Amino acid sequence: MTNAECITNFFNGNCENRKVRASLARQCDFAAVLSGKGMEPVYRDGQAVLVKRDHTLQDGEVGLIAYNGRIWIRQYFPTLLRAFSPQGEDFVIKPDDEVTILGRVVGVMPEEHSCESPIKRKGRPANKSLTDRERDMINRRYVDKQSLETIGEEYSLTRERVRQIIKKAMEKLPPDTALPLPN
Repeated sequence: MTNAECITNFFNGNCENRKVRASLARQCDFAAVLSGKGMEPVYRDGQAVLVKRDHTLQDGEVGLIAYNGRIWIRQYFPTLLRAFSPQGEDFVIKPDDEVTILGRVVGVMPEEHSCESPIKRKGRPANKSLTDRERDMINRRYVDKQSLETIGEEYSLTRERVRQIIKKAMEKLPPDTALPLPN
């Protein structure tokens, strides 16, 4: 299945988990497929991110941004577009740069609609890869700055259980992984 087909299936309701699909589809306007490792471990190469059209971002929010003729998913600051991974390139915004915010990243495509090939997914070491739930919880906590309670409500879990899941997921990440601190 092509990236376009899996995204179309998602938005047309051809999704096993209709509750998740309906909830996510209400929050976003379109999806974009990542290419590259600049936003790992939160967002993976080949993964589709869900985007809400918006022309403004708050400091630290992750967005889809046109920068000097190319489109990037980066953490936004007025003078910097930041990659999460050391493999990714940060961009210092200069006065003559062309920067257009296209939208805010509001989530990721559920695993059953991942645009990543099963072979690629299968080749990753199990003990080092994050599940979609772990990745989403880390994203919500460290990127979106959501409280443990808020994340727990979305997953019908207690604050403490969310804390435990995030802690265990963080242990899977390389020690040099830099994430913004939660509020």
